[in-house]
Amino acid sequence: MPPSSRKRNKGKDRKAKRLAKLVESERADAREIWRSVSSSIECDHGYVAIADDHPVSSFMDQCFINLQYRA
Repeated sequence: MPPSSRKRNKGKDRKAKRLAKLVESERADAREIWRSVSSSIECDHGYVAIADDHPVSSFMDQCFINLQYRA
């Protein structure tokens, strides 16, 4: 007997939640890496930390995630 659509949908929901957790974990790891590197660099022009909701933050996260998979 084929699985009901409720069971199928619940399985898809669980899979999507698991994938979202994995992506968020990778993004958090990447953010930790590039923030530690950028905060260790001293500058004279008034460094301002980048907010988490800023587009540059998302871009840097994705760059470091891609670098991780290429290595």
